[in-house]
Amino acid sequence: EKSETTLKRLVELSDAAEGATRSRCNRRLVELQRRYENKTSSIRKHLHYCMSKNARLKQTLASKNGEFQKLHLQAADEDQRLESELQKERLRATNAESRTLALEKELHQATQALQ
Repeated sequence: EKSETTLKRLVELSDAAEGATRSRCNRRLVELQRRYENKTSSIRKHLHYCMSKNARLKQTLASKNGEFQKLHLQAADEDQRLESELQKERLRATNAESRTLALEKELHQATQALQ
């Protein structure tokens, strides 16, 4: 009878220990789930922030690229205008040089005719 009581007591203690262990495991599981959810939420918020920032940066880049293209076209137009002006000035200089040579020749002929 004493061994039966001892055996019953051991079974009760074993069940209690098993229940306590299960309870500790459940509490630990709940804590781990809470931490996981907090981390997941934090990661989602950071991901949303990064995606928003990325969208803003893409928009800014597109805007700056458009400005660059516009400035590039303006610079090309200005280069073309300046090249055209330079060609006109070269033509004027060539014409002036031709007139100067013609006048010098005419002066030389006139000087020789006077002698």
